[in-house]
Amino acid sequence: MRNERRQATTYLVRFLLGSFSLLLLAGCMGKNMLSSRQVAATDLQPNTYTVILYRNLAVDYLTTVAFLDLEGDGFTIEPRTADYTYTVDKGLPTEEALRLAENFVRSQPSYSSTEIKAIRDQAGNLRGYEVRPIYQSFVYGDAGDVLDITYYSRPEHKIEVWIRLKPRVEQYLLDETRR
Repeated sequence: MRNERRQATTYLVRFLLGSFSLLLLAGCMGKNMLSSRQVAATDLQPNTYTVILYRNLAVDYLTTVAFLDLEGDGFTIEPRTADYTYTVDKGLPTEEALRLAENFVRSQPSYSSTEIKAIRDQAGNLRGYEVRPIYQSFVYGDAGDVLDITYYSRPEHKIEVWIRLKPRVEQYLLDETRR
């Protein structure tokens, strides 16, 4: 039992150090950051989308998020992670894409609600949407928002997405593995 906890703690520490290193490296690369702002589901632009469903199984399913990548804009949204942590469905109309994304983020037991954010480039052009779960605040605090998601524009018309837990949530999970 102690050995299993030690292994879990070691894995979590390595994961946290790796995440921190990657974020530090991204900050040094001089990439252009994109912005995201909350919108209502009724404000989604009618179009065709590629839906990206991301979930990191290593951290209690908390890093669950979906992206609606606007098709035909010349840009591609790509999570900066291993291919096996996400799936891609192309050519979905707005309603179907949103329904798939919302159903996906609702799957965690502490789920409370869904937040949708428009992803825009530096000129204000829409590049897609982020659909994230908001968890019960009494479980994780801060109104249940546990994710830090950052977008970078790459020269080859790719939008690189970095997904991680907020540091306070990482610390909470680390403390839980020590008990």
